Amino acid sequence: MSTTPSASQANDAIRRLVDAQTTDGEWPSEDYEVLLLDWAAAIQGGIEPAA
Repeated sequence: MSTTPSASQANDAIRRLVDAQTTDGEWPSEDYEVLLLDWAAAIQGGIEPAA
């Protein structure tokens, strides 16, 4: 069983994060980076993390 989300699941997670952005201007950059890595892995079949 793969733990990598599908591209659709990753897109949905990114949309939820953007929609839930706090009104105080804080951006959850670490969460966003993880979701982008999930999305990239889903569309490319896996990626190497940045150093």
